[in-house]
Amino acid sequence: MNFYTSNKYMVACIKCLSRAHVTFLITLFLFVTGCSTIPRKSSPELQVVSYVDIERYLGKWYEIALYPNWFEEGCYRSTALYEMLPGGKIKVTNQCRMHGPDG
Repeated sequence: MNFYTSNKYMVACIKCLSRAHVTFLITLFLFVTGCSTIPRKSSPELQVVSYVDIERYLGKWYEIALYPNWFEEGCYRSTALYEMLPGGKIKVTNQCRMHGPDG
């Protein structure tokens, strides 16, 4: 088998692939590469505090700064109300005015 016949075989093989095969292979490639992760820099370990005064944490808190989140889109004057429930659980009620400060 010389170069000409092997090259001719390769061209014939490429022609036999249908669009569906090519689409499937491209999709498979994108899926496999999309599932890979990029290693992140290691963060320093968080320090755990020995005591938290829950009573000081309870009540109404007003948002003065934020990291934008999709679920808060269009929210203005956001608040969070923290209430102690029986059994030691804490109930959190978040509120905001939609589409403007006057809602």
